[in-house]
Amino acid sequence: MTTTDTTADEVARIVADAVAEVNRTLPPQHRLTGDPGQRLLGAGGGLDSLGLVSLLSAIESRVAARLGVEVSLMDERAMEREPGPYGSLGDVTAYLRELLAEAART
Repeated sequence: MTTTDTTADEVARIVADAVAEVNRTLPPQHRLTGDPGQRLLGAGGGLDSLGLVSLLSAIESRVAARLGVEVSLMDERAMEREPGPYGSLGDVTAYLRELLAEAART
């Protein structure tokens, strides 16, 4: 499958599967709901910095395995964004879609 074939549903499944993987490592009170509005860090967020890295890494590996595309959700470009792409699960998903769209153009 190429990035041009990637649908919003496929991206959502990748993110949902990564959330499920990370949730298996978290205590119940810190598990992510999977809701796009779910805060990831800070007040109301369920993840610490290591949990965030685990989630992003799980997403990246699933994108590579399922779509055959290498993306980096944790590069310098992401760190410099204002607001950053890690505020909520929906923000991460939107950033992933942006990266996939860019990959499809190259």
